[in-house]
Amino acid sequence: MKTKKELISIAKNIEMRENYDSLFKYACTYLFGMKKRGITETSEFFEMLRYSEERPRNVKKHFGISGKGNDDLIKNWCGLMLRYRNSFFAGLSIDELRQLFGYCSYEAKIKKEL
Repeated sequence: MKTKKELISIAKNIEMRENYDSLFKYACTYLFGMKKRGITETSEFFEMLRYSEERPRNVKKHFGISGKGNDDLIKNWCGLMLRYRNSFFAGLSIDELRQLFGYCSYEAKIKKEL
């Protein structure tokens, strides 16, 4: 189990854009739903990201995003998170991923406000 300090350190190394806020929030919500269903492996989460990267228009509403041009935002973010799977996210549990995405959402929101 990673400490809060370690998770914050990982969050600081993740590419952060101000418009990623809702995507990180969605990731937290999705991971929480997985935990409530009793799922302990993160593979379902990464499968959802792969599906979303391939079909961003189909999942736009779930991510809390609307409007033109946001398909690319979803596609880019999902691709980025999938690339991090074997580096930053390697070995993280559902709880750790959820906490990490919570930090990332907070950081993205701060960037948005600046």
